[in-house]
Amino acid sequence: MAKRLTQPSAEPVLLADVKAQLNIRDTIQDAIITRRIKEAREWCEEFMQRALLSSSWKVMLDGFVDGIELAYPPIISVTSIKYYDTNGVQQTLVNTAYSLDSYSEPGIVNRVYGTDWPDTRDIPNAVEVIYDAGYASVGDIPYPIIEAIMLLVGHWMNNQGAAETGTVITRVPLAVEQLLQPYRILRY
Repeated sequence: MAKRLTQPSAEPVLLADVKAQLNIRDTIQDAIITRRIKEAREWCEEFMQRALLSSSWKVMLDGFVDGIELAYPPIISVTSIKYYDTNGVQQTLVNTAYSLDSYSEPGIVNRVYGTDWPDTRDIPNAVEVIYDAGYASVGDIPYPIIEAIMLLVGHWMNNQGAAETGTVITRVPLAVEQLLQPYRILRY
């Protein structure tokens, strides 16, 4: 399982854009809307299994395998691959020993043709892969994803009172899931 090490430095949706869509002119709710934008981005990333803006990720394996999957595409680059050798000493694998298939989703790290992975110590989490994933810029994010985030923020802002008083509402509108479905990474 991939774990995020760093958050994106910005959000894919601007506060001003959300306020314009919701027709909010004052600044009273700015902190709440800003928090909702982050929450909506994280919900969408988890639903799609896709990183939206550049952030660092880590995958741990008990040993090397052919075709190491890197979750939360698009994959930008592999920062490092470290492993514990048979003596228990952590080593860094040279980047010429593997190749990155960033076209596949999820991304895949393969050993270079004609070579073998190094032997690892027989311990849990013997191999650590650190990589960067996410779209290069906000402009590269497909617009339906941006629309889904804005729709989700609007839904949460407009229905907070209903949720607090016990009225039955959906946490996530079906339209959000439908907008995101074409970008969802499915595993079988």
